Amino acid sequence: MTVDNLSFYWKQIIQDASIRLRLPTDRVRSAVESDRRAIYPFTISPYLFEDLKNLSKKEDFPLSILLLTAFKVLLYRYTGQTDIMLGSPITQENQYREKNPIDFFINNLILRTDLSGQPSFREMLAREQGVFWAAEENKNLVKDQMPELDQNGLALPQVMFIYQPVHNEDLESSDSTRFQNQDHVGVNLPELTLKIDDNGENLEGFIEYNSGLFESSTISRMIGHLETLLKAIIDQPNAPISRLPILTENEKHQLLVEWNDTQTNYPRNATINHLFEAQTEKTPNATALIFDQQQLTYQELNQQANRIAHYLRSLGVGPEVCVGLCLERSLDMVISILGILKAGGAYVPLDPEYPEKRLKFMLADTKAPVLITRQSLIPTALDQQTSVIYLDENLADIAENSAHNPSPQTNAESLAYVMYTSGSTGQPKGVSITHRNVVRLVKDTNYIELDEDQVFLLLAPISFDASTLELWGPLLNGGQLVIYPAAKPSLPELSKIIEQQNISTLWLTAGLFHQIVDERLESLSSIKHLLTGGDVLSPSHVKRVLTSLPDCLLTNGY
Repeated sequence: MTVDNLSFYWKQIIQDASIRLRLPTDRVRSAVESDRRAIYPFTISPYLFEDLKNLSKKEDFPLSILLLTAFKVLLYRYTGQTDIMLGSPITQENQYREKNPIDFFINNLILRTDLSGQPSFREMLAREQGVFWAAEENKNLVKDQMPELDQNGLALPQVMFIYQPVHNEDLESSDSTRFQNQDHVGVNLPELTLKIDDNGENLEGFIEYNSGLFESSTISRMIGHLETLLKAIIDQPNAPISRLPILTENEKHQLLVEWNDTQTNYPRNATINHLFEAQTEKTPNATALIFDQQQLTYQELNQQANRIAHYLRSLGVGPEVCVGLCLERSLDMVISILGILKAGGAYVPLDPEYPEKRLKFMLADTKAPVLITRQSLIPTALDQQTSVIYLDENLADIAENSAHNPSPQTNAESLAYVMYTSGSTGQPKGVSITHRNVVRLVKDTNYIELDEDQVFLLLAPISFDASTLELWGPLLNGGQLVIYPAAKPSLPELSKIIEQQNISTLWLTAGLFHQIVDERLESLSSIKHLLTGGDVLSPSHVKRVLTSLPDCLLTNGY
């Protein structure tokens, strides 16, 4: 083979070689990587070793190629990348510990494999054999060619694979502890090295790893994943590599059983209004609602909601009856929501800024016989069958009703509210939520602390599902609910209210979360639990919160 052909081959191998494997690490990579190393030894069971040898003979591939291919499949499953490059020393004397990329490429085979196209493991064996043969054929690269290649940008592989047949008498001098916890100044070291010794009777080996990036527990799981993958390969060599199992039995049990054991002893047969009334009896004089300069105690809120509930019942509102609610942010908005539930009905939030066509559709779709609003907020051309309660006109009529709790007519499976999708992909769709759904979210939870010390901010529109947690998280647990006054939050106003009202629990959309972290991070100092969602979160913003607000629990609700 000519020198030009040799150069062309290696140029093809190293092109874009600077693209790094996205290995999942336990710690963030830094500009100056740690040189500390650690060793995790392992032994493949004799039964599995025997099965691997049988598969190697059946497929007519060396055991080394089978193990190399399995390791690359594991890296593919970890990273999701189909272009996997690793190194393997030409001799087995650990000559990969070189001080510069040129020496590394001279003394090691660079094995770069394409795993795209959903191949089976059997197909990947053939691909890897071709990669290995090509590397072997071109390994005698002359040193004076390397500067030309170096101009293309040599990048050392992050991962090494070493397979070494050994005799029994050589096992005691195996290289399994030589490099543990030593400094390697000036030496280019891979992040992971899988070394396997084959003495003909069993397979023993170790993973040497950068302990500045990985915990030993992570490497232990990696070995378990490799063994699970090897067993699956024996049973299903024709299965696509993306579907071969890698989780151990313990991990599957943890994932499918333990982590799904989320049952809590919440009051599953209670309604929202029953729980609120019980909280009122417990803390009647505690502050429940705050809006601007106004506030209501639990008892005051309960009594005002009762009057609306009795008035609604006189209009025929009861279980499974929807009541439209079109109000600006105010105390009356929350009073009316609670009054609708106490009457037995379900509230349908209608944003005053919605187009008239959408408002009419939602009222017609829910067959709402009653609408609570103000004259300035709702269009006049409504369905004539809808009775409209104008709070600014009907206040005297409402005030004449009893302040006592209405007799209960609903149960946990009764409808609590209907909330509509945006309709951006077609007709808006109503989503029906029961009392039990809401109670499960906010009572006896295991994801958030809800008690009498919490101060929530009602920031989301009531037509957005985040408002469910904001409304009932505090009101069913004795906390305070502060109503944000404006329809669209501004950072200065939001920061001011958080600080003035000493807000402890806050839900933010991802966009608003990123903004406030960039511009007003200090305003979150009172927050004990910050929840955010609606879109993907920026890792750098999350890291800033975790670093700057160590007492704040951050929950990604996306």
